[in-house]
Amino acid sequence: MDLLNREQRKEARMRQLALDAENQEKQMALLVYEKQLEESGSTGSRIESDQATRELLLAQADPDAERQQRRVQELDNSRMLQSQA
Repeated sequence: MDLLNREQRKEARMRQLALDAENQEKQMALLVYEKQLEESGSTGSRIESDQATRELLLAQADPDAERQQRRVQELDNSRMLQSQA
């Protein structure tokens, strides 16, 4: 049972690292996009910048929600293991 729990934690850490890397890539792409908008000086750049900010917030919301869900699952698993002991 301990080995299973350890494997689940390892898998959760790996998923978290993958999500963090993906989120970081999205943030970098959005920062590059915002920088290009600033340099272009177009009149619609503010609207596009706001859209990029919204996309960044949405990109961050998904990993945060998954992280919270995984934490709840880990707590439930721990509670279940403690009740069996």
